[in-house]
Amino acid sequence: MVDYNPHVDPSIPCADAGMAFRKGDILEIVDQSDSLWWQAVKLPSNTACAGLIPSTSLLK
Repeated sequence: MVDYNPHVDPSIPCADAGMAFRKGDILEIVDQSDSLWWQAVKLPSNTACAGLIPSTSLLK
């Protein structure tokens, strides 16, 4: 994986719903119904809220 910051990604539909992550973070994908944008939580997680992350096809 790579580092990702939704606030510098012009292609994300809603940066405020995005979740930043760094290489090495453990993410649990909770929804892959969209082919481009997935919902995930960082583990370990103290929150029930998922954030929007790019699918692996967008990270290529």
